[in-house]
Parts: sequence; structure tokens; C-alpha cells
Amino acid sequence: QQRVHQMFQQFRGLPPERRQALSNAFRQLESMGPQERQRALDSPDYRSNFSDEERGLLRGMSNIGITPAGPSPTPQQ
Repeated sequence: QQRVHQMFQQFRGLPPERRQALSNAFRQLESMGPQERQRALDSPDYRSNFSDEERGLLRGMSNIGITPAGPSPTPQQ
């Protein structure tokens, strides 16, 4: 829970245009499986568009199933 709070604080500390860019990336990443998400985060495109810190934030939040808006809904089966 402390890690989640830390990630939200880090996200909120970003300039508005970077928060928007990360929010857009979160939406793309949440539709991917773990391995595909990892490849995307390590891709030249993500490396050129996001700092190491931002990619770490994307990775951390997507790994624990939260987005800037809050926890991702659990899929119903």
C-alpha cells in the first residue's frame, strides 16, 4: 500500500503534459499481457518518449493493476 501511495505521489508530481502522456500509455498497456507489456516498455518507442523514471512508474503501476485513475477493475468470469 505504501508503494502504491508512492507511485501516485510520483505521478501527481509530474507536469500535466507528462501525466497525460503516461495516462495514454497506461490505457495502451492495460490491454496487453505481461510479456507484451514488458516488450513495449523496453521498445525504442517507449525509451524515446518516456524517461527511465516514467517507464518505471508505468511498469510498477501496470504490474500491480492500478492506473492513474485508481485500481483496474477485476475482470468478471
